[in-house]
Amino acid sequence: MTTPIKTTFVQESQNYSAEVYIDGKPVPYKNIMSLTVKEYIYSILPRVEITFLDSGIFVEHNPILEGQVIQVLLSNNGEEINLLNQTFMVLNSSITVIDKTNSSFLITVSGAFNRPGLFNKIHNKSYPSKTFSDVIKDVADANSLDHDVRIESKDKMNWYQLNQTYADFINTSIYRSYVNDDDSPFTFINRKGVLVYTSLKTAAKNKSAIIFSNDSDMATSPFGNATNERYFSSYTFSDNSGFNNNLNGGSGIKVSYYDGNKFITNEIKKVPSSEMTPYKNKLNINHNKLVNNAVGFGQLNNVYDSYFNSLATNDLVRKALLSTSLSINAHAGDYNLLDKINIEIKKDGNLLAAQSGDYLVGGIIHNINKNSRYNQMLICFRDGFGNANSTTAFKNPLREN
Repeated sequence: MTTPIKTTFVQESQNYSAEVYIDGKPVPYKNIMSLTVKEYIYSILPRVEITFLDSGIFVEHNPILEGQVIQVLLSNNGEEINLLNQTFMVLNSSITVIDKTNSSFLITVSGAFNRPGLFNKIHNKSYPSKTFSDVIKDVADANSLDHDVRIESKDKMNWYQLNQTYADFINTSIYRSYVNDDDSPFTFINRKGVLVYTSLKTAAKNKSAIIFSNDSDMATSPFGNATNERYFSSYTFSDNSGFNNNLNGGSGIKVSYYDGNKFITNEIKKVPSSEMTPYKNKLNINHNKLVNNAVGFGQLNNVYDSYFNSLATNDLVRKALLSTSLSINAHAGDYNLLDKINIEIKKDGNLLAAQSGDYLVGGIIHNINKNSRYNQMLICFRDGFGNANSTTAFKNPLREN
């Protein structure tokens, strides 16, 4: 058995150890320039990218081939908590010469969650008279995955997987799954290897369990005295709702389809909103105006009643409820996609209500750089601003007790 090679990374006054193997061969930790693992709600599979220096010895004796296994282990030494312990399958690699003597190379390897059956074999099968909630369970069982189905969808019909891998089937079918006109389902495999099926509003209704505050001094110290407090030193805030609503000419949609006998048209004017921003303050430009005439053809006896609506509303809901993003370099922790967290942004001790409040975690990036520093970035989303001009002061419910 190969002897593990470990390295220690210090972040927020905590020690972490990392081990990396490619096809069972350890990558010397001193050579690693960057190691990044990404989880994202729009990608069904977690991804990894590793960049390391090589004198030619590693790749000469161990050529990196498509399909080989990458193992990544990241753990907290002091508390023996595994933040990441997963295997990935090599998708591609590249070798770049970085000096004129050809004695030093930069190796880049990327991969996806290692469950080969998900994306390397074509299947033709049907899932008769089932909801997509049940389909997800069947796909998980077929690939020896644990599943976490948090909702019961309203889309019972015959589902067909035709000349598709399981991963492609899930990616295309999720947009035909249906919960409600003002909600949108999501499915993904988290870093723990669990296939999750839930919806945006299901996640938004959860109670925030953690407070994040921008405090540069505390961000370099252990966790706060309260177990639910975390800190960050930098952030990026972005609002994209104007592009979705204004430049597109409207925020509502008109859905037309032929049911085998006649054309049917449904108008969806109400802009979806969540419970995370009841204090939002927007101009509502072009709200309730219709755009995007989505037309479908088919017979309703082959699909569920809201099938054609779902093709349009799922996209509309995602754009509306995920229009505002906030990325923070966070205290390392065991966070999960679609966790609901509360973020406080302060300036000179005063809370900035416009950017503060509840968010959903939409992306998690684990990164180790060439300086042996571990960083965890959370990409968070919601559907608006806080109302900084309100006569009622913004209150954080997690601090009221």
